[in-house]
Amino acid sequence: MAGFTLLEAIVALVILSIGALALYGWLSTNMIALERVRARQEQEIVARSSLDLVRRLNPMETPTGERRVDDLIVKWSGRCWKDPSRVSCNPEVRASSMWDCICWMFA
Repeated sequence: MAGFTLLEAIVALVILSIGALALYGWLSTNMIALERVRARQEQEIVARSSLDLVRRLNPMETPTGERRVDDLIVKWSGRCWKDPSRVSCNPEVRASSMWDCICWMFA
């Protein structure tokens, strides 16, 4: 007898199909995970942009306001919680201590 029987061919196709289904499941899971990572990266970019906006903001010029960063709306409201007229600021004080002179709080 030469060649394959019908039963051997069917068994080989079943084994090949099981392997292909396992590979498809693995690829599908990885594609879903990749999409989640991409969505998270986009959220992080928007969050960093809004934080950069707040960092560059001067509360003395604009104590309250609202700006749109992509789909996110950044709102701020600042108020001085130390009276700068009552605090004596020494110009020779290091920059890290200047917050003792004028301090703002963002809500």
